[in-house]
Amino acid sequence: MKDSYGYGSIGVFVSGVIWLLSSLAVHFYTPQKTMLVLIVGGVFIFPLSTLIGKLTGIKGEHRKGNPLGKHAMEGTIWMIMCIPLAYGLSLHDIWSYYLRHVQT
Repeated sequence: MKDSYGYGSIGVFVSGVIWLLSSLAVHFYTPQKTMLVLIVGGVFIFPLSTLIGKLTGIKGEHRKGNPLGKHAMEGTIWMIMCIPLAYGLSLHDIWSYYLRHVQT
């Protein structure tokens, strides 16, 4: 797995770039739009990682019998299921709720 995916370095790099773009967006846009940048960018982490990996000579595939292949897919499914939850929570203005209800 580690040789097939470049020790995960490409994915970490692409994910870091997406997080940096999101942190830059928070200075120019609303938090909700920043969340959209993070979510839409997150959708492209795997395709961009695969593309960059192929360009750098990383195979990007593991043996069929490798049990870690199932774990990667399970993590992906949970991540995809949590994307709508993350966006929904980003729409909720927790800070103003705190200021209205806790400090009174």
